[in-house]
Amino acid sequence: MSSSDSHSAPLKIVIVDDEEPARLRLKRFLEGEPGIEVAALCQDGEEAIEAVVNHRPDLLFLDIRMPGLDGFTVLRSLPAEFRPLTVFVTAFDEYAVRAFEAHAVDYLLKPFSKQRLGESLARVRALVAARKQGEMARQLDRLLQALPAPPEEGEKKEKAAYPQRLTVKDGPRIAVVPMEEIVCFLAEGNYIEVCCADGRKLLLRETMVSLEARLDPARFFRASRSALIHLAHLREIRTEGKSPSLLLLANGEKVTLTAPLEQLQERLQ
Repeated sequence: MSSSDSHSAPLKIVIVDDEEPARLRLKRFLEGEPGIEVAALCQDGEEAIEAVVNHRPDLLFLDIRMPGLDGFTVLRSLPAEFRPLTVFVTAFDEYAVRAFEAHAVDYLLKPFSKQRLGESLARVRALVAARKQGEMARQLDRLLQALPAPPEEGEKKEKAAYPQRLTVKDGPRIAVVPMEEIVCFLAEGNYIEVCCADGRKLLLRETMVSLEARLDPARFFRASRSALIHLAHLREIRTEGKSPSLLLLANGEKVTLTAPLEQLQERLQ
């Protein structure tokens, strides 16, 4: 190991795979490498999103085919500033093209050897070093060119990182709903009910965790485990002693607030 490796910060890694033997095998391989910190082991897409947001890893080893959210959906669900360098790990080689279209650093086909893993880590370390030298900033500029046009002068630039409209399958058609027309999201079993200002209610097959991760926190607030509200459509907060507060929304919906009231009040200022 070089002196620069011994003094540099360890490479923080999150491993995501729905098969426990695969997770533990990769963790064992990584523990034999210098300058590595395995921050979390995740068995599905929801755990992966939470781990990335909480740990902010440098590198994500991400399985593609998993129950629920697949690897590509996990990446799409993360805001751009949370997405780490990603190495896809899968037993299916037909995903290779899509993996590199998703700007993957590498693609490991199971079963892979420790030598092949070492080659992948060397590529990651080279990219981390390049980032410090400014190369990653140029790559970011190229990626930003693919995003929607920047907001008008005076608006916050970070708004462009969040979707401005939502697509929801509605029978034989796909509804396109501007974010400003969405009053709230309510969990309904394995679905989320999208409540619109015009009275429409659409069903979205997604989890609250992944949905919240890709919404603008300046506009949407997690009022409870099963409810996300659009702050612009909040009309009244009713408080009665020690009982949970009740939120009255513009479309008539009533949502029980289980998040701290002080947190909501801060967001409204």
